[in-house]
Amino acid sequence: MTLRLFLCLESLDKLVFTESPVTVNFVSGKNPFEYFTGYHQRRNGEEIYNIYVNGIAALIREENKQGFLYLPSGPKNQFKPARYTQEEFLVCTAAHEVRHRFQNNFLVKKFSPRSANLVKDDLLKSVIRFEELVFEECREIYAKEKRSKVYIKGRINQKEFDAKIIERLVAIKIHGKNAYSLREEITSIIKMSAP
Repeated sequence: MTLRLFLCLESLDKLVFTESPVTVNFVSGKNPFEYFTGYHQRRNGEEIYNIYVNGIAALIREENKQGFLYLPSGPKNQFKPARYTQEEFLVCTAAHEVRHRFQNNFLVKKFSPRSANLVKDDLLKSVIRFEELVFEECREIYAKEKRSKVYIKGRINQKEFDAKIIERLVAIKIHGKNAYSLREEITSIIKMSAP
């Protein structure tokens, strides 16, 4: 699965950054914020994606244990759980990281909870409101777990919120479909700007 994640990151990055794709590295260590992937810009300006090998199996297993993505259903702001495939999980994870690189390289307006009041699209509005609830719940869980302020800030911030919106929109777009055939749509979602 690690190799497939590598290939997803590499191919999505090439689609979004056709002129300047970056390297995907395997790192033998753990990310301090417990992510199994990450986009980074080094001090010398070099951009990279890291896949943190130590503990990746456990982290992915934990994500897959939940095995659900949440799809809009019925009236506004209602979501139902739907099983996702490994491919969907990997593509969405890669889209999240490529969005971080896009955030860093372009003056894109990032999504925030306030964006829900500014968008006209009901689906996008619902996704933003749903993610706001998820972030609030995570904040409470981290506080109960007595996580450090640095840890919480590393997990709950506007860049992560924005990337999660993109991740969820990609999940909704590709669920039950062949992600490869939706490359252009995925690229457009990654490049979206908040209102």
